[in-house]
Amino acid sequence: AGGSRVTEAPGADGDLRWLPGPGLRLVFTSARTGDGDLYLLDLDSGTERQLTRAPSSAELFVAAAPDGQRLAYVSHADGGDHIWVLGRVDGQATNWRLSTGKGLQTRPSWSPDGLSLAYYDDSAVPGRFDLIVQPAVAGSSPRRLAAGVLLNADGPTWTPDGRHIVFVLDEDVRFDPVARVEVASGRQEHLKLGTVGNSDLALSRGVDGRDWLAVAAQGREGDSVRDFRRIYVVDLPPAP
Repeated sequence: AGGSRVTEAPGADGDLRWLPGPGLRLVFTSARTGDGDLYLLDLDSGTERQLTRAPSSAELFVAAAPDGQRLAYVSHADGGDHIWVLGRVDGQATNWRLSTGKGLQTRPSWSPDGLSLAYYDDSAVPGRFDLIVQPAVAGSSPRRLAAGVLLNADGPTWTPDGRHIVFVLDEDVRFDPVARVEVASGRQEHLKLGTVGNSDLALSRGVDGRDWLAVAAQGREGDSVRDFRRIYVVDLPPAP
């Protein structure tokens, strides 16, 4: 019992993610060199390697692709926040900027097949975040799937089959309803979950093959008291 410290360098470490695949590997952000860079820690071999070295930005909100090799992250600099991709964590790494917006792009998440990234962007209307999807290759074009959404803690929430993204609309009138968008067609539908004041989402496929959605919500429709956000779990309705 008890934790074992695995990083020793001076400077704050955080924003860590396990990498998929064999072995125990962590990627994390460290301020040990200044603004913040990404590091790879291999717990099996005890080795640590610096992955990014941008002198005037901090690398945040890292997301690992299903192949355990590619990373998406946010480069935070004076010119704004933008999505970058690191092409390979083992061996020679190539980094490129994926998002092209002039505003803030943040919190990337990979599609289950590893071919696309979804993220949030306020380029169209400053202060309003839109849901964007983009192929995870250099020079690709972004596509807006929904306008005016709330930021999810771990980025946009893909369904396990990669066909849809579930999100929360930033709407005071309807008290932040949950919706779903089909990635290929852009067709949206509101989900009647019976909860209001929705925020963070998490989605998982059960052993029964059904998709289960967890949501932090202020309460149920018609509740006389909505004092705190609490966690609700619902069987996600099948897509039409």
